[in-house]
Amino acid sequence: MGSHGWRLALGNVAATGWAGAMQVLGLAAVFTAPSRWPIFAPHLLLAGTVLVAGGHYVFLVLVADRVFPLASPRVTLPVEVAALAVFLIGMALLLGLMVTGV
Repeated sequence: MGSHGWRLALGNVAATGWAGAMQVLGLAAVFTAPSRWPIFAPHLLLAGTVLVAGGHYVFLVLVADRVFPLASPRVTLPVEVAALAVFLIGMALLLGLMVTGV
């Protein structure tokens, strides 16, 4: 494997770890944290959803697009746009919650 191959493999491992960490933290925020801190349940559910969508998007863009470069954009683009939309809308809602102090 040449230097480009090693760099690609290392980038895929790093991006998979990043996306996996976002997914695990998001799932923990959705499933376990609201029972521990019930007063923050709506915020934690939203934050968890944002983390899961963000992890999904990171994996799609940084790993899946590199591993499967010939995948049809008609299939991949709607999935990537949907994950990005959930992430951005969720971030906007979280920012709104922080600004309003709810």
